[in-house]
Amino acid sequence: MANKIDIYQYSSATDVQTVTLSNCSSTNVNDYMVIVKMDPDGASDTQIFKPAGVSGSTMTLNSTAAVEKCLMIMVVEQGN
Repeated sequence: MANKIDIYQYSSATDVQTVTLSNCSSTNVNDYMVIVKMDPDGASDTQIFKPAGVSGSTMTLNSTAAVEKCLMIMVVEQGN
């Protein structure tokens, strides 16, 4: 099975704590990798991390606060 990907793009830097999955379906956070392109202080930065949790189709990126100044979020679910 191939990887599944959900991509979220924002026209301006946006603080994001949760996303709604449309293509990805696993509820196990270990099945995911999240790539975030951010715009902190006007300079592009990229972070890669595991999400904090998944409940149904809602993924929580960080359990304590929003990920700040997101320009693009790519959620990758590993294939079997």
